[in-house]
Amino acid sequence: MLSRSVRTTAAAAVLAVASAGVLSGCGGDDAKAGGSPTAASSLSTASMASSSATPSTSSAPSSSALGPGLPGVPANARANTTDAAIAFTQHYFGLVNRVRMQPKSGSFDGYGLPSCKSCAALNKSAHSLAENGQRLSSPLFGLTAVSRIAGETGMALRVNYDQPKVSVIEADGTSSRSEDAKAGASAVVFLQWSPAGWRISKIQTENRGNTP
Repeated sequence: MLSRSVRTTAAAAVLAVASAGVLSGCGGDDAKAGGSPTAASSLSTASMASSSATPSTSSAPSSSALGPGLPGVPANARANTTDAAIAFTQHYFGLVNRVRMQPKSGSFDGYGLPSCKSCAALNKSAHSLAENGQRLSSPLFGLTAVSRIAGETGMALRVNYDQPKVSVIEADGTSSRSEDAKAGASAVVFLQWSPAGWRISKIQTENRGNTP
């Protein structure tokens, strides 16, 4: 059983990752993993009606009807198209939200390539929550829009999101640490397509957002 001081230190580390700056991946994902975002207009924008991203709960088609992808990836995110890339990104952030609020409900390991430091940081903090019997009080990312960046090499998507106030909840129900809400944050997600489906090669912070 970990001491309270150790759990509090772990909670601080989790919230350091939970803040909008996590997407800079401890100094930023390797620039070689993808280009830098441009100021060009975006295409194929998907706006979210709700303030939080959650994984798709629609009935899955038979395995023979599915394209390539990780287990649990919805059918509309399993093609080498812009719309599928957007659906994959929405699914990923929804899965991050769910697993960090319910650490034993699943995993998002495997969604990021080795080049994605931000993916690794998110994975590590999720495992830390589970190991310490902790969870987050709120969704980490409230997506407001996802759109492809025009003129960018490869598949680069701009993700706009808000972050509500987030607390680390201990196993006994008490809150050990909180992170203030932020609004108007954005990041650029670089995806790579392979015979196994979409994977994330880099996530780059664009705007860390502001405290309301």
